[in-house]
Amino acid sequence: MYSFFTIYLNFLNLTIIMEGIDNIGKDETTELYISDQSKKYLLETAKWAKFIAIMGFIGIGFMILIGIFMGAFMGSMATASEEFAAWGTGFSALMSVFYISIAVLYLYPVLKLYQFADQIKKALAVNSTEGISLAFESQKSMFKFMGIMTIIVLGLYVILILAGLSGAMAAFM
Repeated sequence: MYSFFTIYLNFLNLTIIMEGIDNIGKDETTELYISDQSKKYLLETAKWAKFIAIMGFIGIGFMILIGIFMGAFMGSMATASEEFAAWGTGFSALMSVFYISIAVLYLYPVLKLYQFADQIKKALAVNSTEGISLAFESQKSMFKFMGIMTIIVLGLYVILILAGLSGAMAAFM
């Protein structure tokens, strides 16, 4: 059974290792050798990244279409039916804006993923270190954006859960 002290020491050791990894290559200029097997893996990764990016572009297109047609459909439902009239055209416009906003937000990471796939394939074809650096910069940007968006969504979840709990507590009082 691990004690708190053992877990803390493991954490410190991991922190020291991670700091060491961050400092690799800062003091010296060395060339990185990429083996043929690694090139094969990177090319396969590029193919899958390109496939996922293309599917992302298609998904973005569908989300924009859904946003446009959702607004039109819900607006016509509001005028055609008394049940939906209470929702009004404001809700349909809000749904359209929501879907289109999500599609626009999703565009950046999909574009960066596509750039990574394209750049890594070109760089490996001509053995370009600069091209590989550009490709990994695109990949880093995609992951950074997705990480920030994950933090924002988790924060929104916490806020919504707290709002729901406070609403439920207020209802019982």
